[in-house]
Amino acid sequence: MGLDMQIITKGEGSYVVILNGSLDNRTYDSCQRKLEPLLNHRTRVLHFDMHMLSYMSSMGLRLLLNVKKVIEDEGGKCQMLNMQPQIMTLMDIAVGPVAR
Repeated sequence: MGLDMQIITKGEGSYVVILNGSLDNRTYDSCQRKLEPLLNHRTRVLHFDMHMLSYMSSMGLRLLLNVKKVIEDEGGKCQMLNMQPQIMTLMDIAVGPVAR
């Protein structure tokens, strides 16, 4: 299964990224390229809507945690919302519930 990704602008510096499918070693590179334009000081709020993300490998986890770190290091806010139970379990094991 591939990954469909939609970036919605909610206002100046505010975005929602909808992930649908699998974020894994085959799809993370494309996802990373699409997210790169948002990784700057102008992005104040970045929400990942993950309700349709069915699978995430360690590469996908690494990508999302790196994006979160960059946004927060620039003073922004990054949240992962509406996670499927299997994705939530992966996040809890990897970094604890604070990652959400």
